[in-house]
Amino acid sequence: MRTFAQRYPDQTLGLVLLDPAHEQQLDRLPAQTVAEFEQAGPMFRWAARYWQAAGAEVDAFDTLAAAPPDGFGEVSVMIISARRDMPDGPPVREVMDEFHRQLAARTPQATHHSIDGADHLTVLTVDEHARTVSNLLVALSPQASDQ
Repeated sequence: MRTFAQRYPDQTLGLVLLDPAHEQQLDRLPAQTVAEFEQAGPMFRWAARYWQAAGAEVDAFDTLAAAPPDGFGEVSVMIISARRDMPDGPPVREVMDEFHRQLAARTPQATHHSIDGADHLTVLTVDEHARTVSNLLVALSPQASDQ
């Protein structure tokens, strides 16, 4: 998605990055978190569809985390961050928030939003958080700006 937006900005209306990866996160997150992340890919392959998608995300990390160092030009970008660490996981939110702010700063048309109480997995799986994401997306629609 990021690569497409960079290569084809005229065909990209906008980009929403939901609690996105960052190209430097494996270098800056705690070693335990990185090890768990790297071990997760093979485990996900045999699980339910959601977990298969998560495994594919782990496998494609280098491509997914690649963000143009100069941003996305005139493409509108919305970055939505979860604000809570994963239960039983090491504290990584502070580092990830910094990464998300860096991603937003690369593009003049970027906005950054945070969802308090959401972690990386619950940002779309808990109704309250999913509604917040939905409301942010609705605000992006052309009809919303016409009203």
